[in-house]
Amino acid sequence: MEVFSSKRQFERVSHDESLELKVLFTESNELQSVNITVRIINVSPAGIGLMTDYPLEPGQVLKWADKHKAGGLHMAAVRWTQEFEGCYSAGAVLI
Repeated sequence: MEVFSSKRQFERVSHDESLELKVLFTESNELQSVNITVRIINVSPAGIGLMTDYPLEPGQVLKWADKHKAGGLHMAAVRWTQEFEGCYSAGAVLI
């Protein structure tokens, strides 16, 4: 298990899992969403690092089901994104 070191409050731990989630955004006073698939590449108690082919933007909200608790949900706000050859890496903080 690889642990990423940085000046972050929590250490990030390598992770490899595909996940279906919704990207939430407002458009003309209505809440809209789009379903996307991401690959979670690292996790911490505060957030996740992910890869996707969908162009995420800082400020977007992500929502997905808790696979360990029926009816439970997780939400995170995209903090940063970076594009590389048609793929996007992003960091999101849990909210």
